[in-house]
Amino acid sequence: MTNLEIVRTYELLSVLLYLASFLWLRSTRNPVYVGALFGATLVFGYDWVYCSKYFFNVTYNPDLVWIPGIEIMGVHEPMAIPFAYGMAFGPFAVFLTMQKDALDRAFSVWNYAVVWIIGAIGVMLYEVPVVHILHIWTYHQQPGAMLWGVPWSDIWLAGNLVMISYAMLRWMERWAAIPVGAGFSLGSETTWKGFVMGGVSPWVAFYITFVIQLFWYSVAQPWMNAGRPF
Repeated sequence: MTNLEIVRTYELLSVLLYLASFLWLRSTRNPVYVGALFGATLVFGYDWVYCSKYFFNVTYNPDLVWIPGIEIMGVHEPMAIPFAYGMAFGPFAVFLTMQKDALDRAFSVWNYAVVWIIGAIGVMLYEVPVVHILHIWTYHQQPGAMLWGVPWSDIWLAGNLVMISYAMLRWMERWAAIPVGAGFSLGSETTWKGFVMGGVSPWVAFYITFVIQLFWYSVAQPWMNAGRPF
């Protein structure tokens, strides 16, 4: 396959998986779960910051379709990224939250550590092929900081993102106290409460993880010149 064919296939699969995730979450009739998907979709704004010169230092495959209206000094944001983040950190956290009782029984308070491990492994299983094989994006960091094309510091970053998303979502679901099978009505305060409380979960996870990683990059400073203006 040519680079263009690989990129278009990745974009198409991202959209299809996102739509499948939406339909599944909609079938739960739980506004908190659908809110988690919407919230995870909107964290692409963090991706813009994460990819900056003095953080991930990422450049994207030039054949990607860009989001209209987002362009600064020649830097763009791919259209596929909101779908990729949405399907990864929305449904994944929801699925784990659905298993919370089983996780509690099996691991007690240590269930959060188990979810951290699941997140660290799961995200890397996605990102390594996307980066190392498909070349959808490229990290520009020193070889000693990399593992199969991905920074090895992304292992704990991924664990933190998934674990905090899971913790926040299970807490938000409990605090929202929305009746089982509440469904969706745009005129209902219950629906909007679920959307907001579910949507906040990935935002909190991404912010806390960003701050933790900021300390790491302040110490490590592993970057190589990628030609990014910022």
